[in-house]
Amino acid sequence: MWKITRDCLEGKTVRIESRTWDEEKAKTVPLYRFRLLDDDGIHYYYGVSTSDSSFAPLDGYGAPNDGCTLIEYRNAKTRKYEAL
Repeated sequence: MWKITRDCLEGKTVRIESRTWDEEKAKTVPLYRFRLLDDDGIHYYYGVSTSDSSFAPLDGYGAPNDGCTLIEYRNAKTRKYEAL
């Protein structure tokens, strides 16, 4: 499950969810922050996922809609984003 929470190009907060997003379930599992980028390193979207190793946000939204080619997840310990 994942959802987009920020559209960097439009500069606004959004709520774009995967078809499987379940708000109640999301309250009971860890959420991992991610961001979607293009080849030039431009940030398109930020979001949260119930997995820290899923390409679903990239494959299901970022790539087909805006040509994003990279997903990075935020490392909870270092607080830095790392590419899969």
